[in-house]
Amino acid sequence: MQYVDLAPRVSKRKNKNATIIFTILFLVVMGIIGAGIFGIAKVTKLNPIEIYTQITHPTPLKESDGVTNILILGTDTRDQKSAIQSGTLTDTILVLSINQTTKKVLMVSVPRDLYIPSFRMKINSIYHLNGDDIKNTEAAVTEVTGLPIHYHVLIGFDAFTRAIDIVGGVDIVVPAAYEDFDYPVTGMENATCGLDVNKETEDALANGEDPAFRFRCRFKHLKYVPGPLHLDGAQALEFARSRHGVGTLGTDFGRARRQQLIIEGVKEKLLSSQTLLNISKLQELYNNFKTAVDTNFDISEIPEALVATQKLKVVKPVSLVLSSWAGQEDGGGILVDGHDDVYGYIAIPRKGNGVFSEIQSLIREKMTAPDVIPNASPSATTNF
Repeated sequence: MQYVDLAPRVSKRKNKNATIIFTILFLVVMGIIGAGIFGIAKVTKLNPIEIYTQITHPTPLKESDGVTNILILGTDTRDQKSAIQSGTLTDTILVLSINQTTKKVLMVSVPRDLYIPSFRMKINSIYHLNGDDIKNTEAAVTEVTGLPIHYHVLIGFDAFTRAIDIVGGVDIVVPAAYEDFDYPVTGMENATCGLDVNKETEDALANGEDPAFRFRCRFKHLKYVPGPLHLDGAQALEFARSRHGVGTLGTDFGRARRQQLIIEGVKEKLLSSQTLLNISKLQELYNNFKTAVDTNFDISEIPEALVATQKLKVVKPVSLVLSSWAGQEDGGGILVDGHDDVYGYIAIPRKGNGVFSEIQSLIREKMTAPDVIPNASPSATTNF
């Protein structure tokens, strides 16, 4: 998430004299891009940002017909190394589309199992199976959504989890009851649980079962009830990444929605005065992210992004989650379940594999719909 650095690699940034200002701007953009909710009009009251905008020459944001599209990718990494490395799957794929003319914001979640015929693979495999070149994933997302990608943000789940702990956890509201009896425990992948591995494996295969689930100590039970919930980094990752749950939040749609809830919660903490005015905390966050995030945002574009954010004021983004679950209103049922000899389960458009015209029409429809009602809920605003 599962969810920024201001240059292709933060570690290569040469502007050492503006480290603190750079860090603050880094966190602001992380909140802007990660959350997709622009209730931060008060953010420019912070002196560091005001000073920075006065001493730089802002660069206009890239756009097409007044629309800026940002691709957000969360990679599945489980160690303490940089998230930008070979062998990582982009398990969170989300496009944030900002229309500066109509003042609309659209979030489109793309399922990891969506099959892309032009690449002959699932969309979450394109990044690491094509030389860790984000341009390939951008091309696939454009093929699906019809949206040209202007910016990308790639971040590892480990760095995101550590950031949550640094800011003191996140607060969310669980919308529905949810349980997962098969959440994998990191480090227990090969645990025997006191059982005979050969016998259990043989019996499971004979019954057409996955042998892994015979070893119950490898898994933990997650249970959530509706209502407010405080999560630390590890708990937030569990909530966002769980894939075997029951109930409405256990579907592909539910997983994407859970990721959005965590992102919204992190945005609130990142953009709070308790974080932005705490220099030691900012430095700790900066050190956490500087080698774990890849983006093509440039520092000179940040002031323009802040101005655009102010103009959007507080809006409720239109949220689309592409899935095969027909019970979902926006994006539900637009995909169907399929099978591939190499990848097994795949999701494909209901009008035919590789035919993404219906998805693109739905996106255009949502972006041209009547004005979105402002979100007046406390969770959509940032208090200073």
